[in-house]
Amino acid sequence: MSTVHGDLNARRDELSGQPEQLARERDYYAALFRLAPEACVVSDSSGTIRDVNDAGQRLLRLSRPFLVGRPIQLFVAPEHRSEFRTRLNELLSQEPETAKSWQGALRRNDPLAAQFTANAVPSAEGVVRVCWVLRPNQPG
Repeated sequence: MSTVHGDLNARRDELSGQPEQLARERDYYAALFRLAPEACVVSDSSGTIRDVNDAGQRLLRLSRPFLVGRPIQLFVAPEHRSEFRTRLNELLSQEPETAKSWQGALRRNDPLAAQFTANAVPSAEGVVRVCWVLRPNQPG
């Protein structure tokens, strides 16, 4: 009986440290996203921005509070929006976690040619998030 109690106590002690470990891991991965050198934007399946990293804020020239909750399509040059919507719909209808890339232009004070790469990622709860990497085309 004492071995059972000992085993249960050891298991309880092991489990009691998990929330702190999970919090550390969550913070670590959040920092990796935030500090990634490429512009990353996370949207829901309708294209509404849910998160953006520091490089994304610099590229789009707006801070997180002005980006989150807005449609990502607002930051696509008007002449590329129809293709953008078509590509997003194609992405959402294909196998999850299959990246799709295409050329377009970002809408800023000065239009910026860019490559859009997106990947739809379903969560355990069935909610689909789209991870976008925005890369300005290099002149030349």
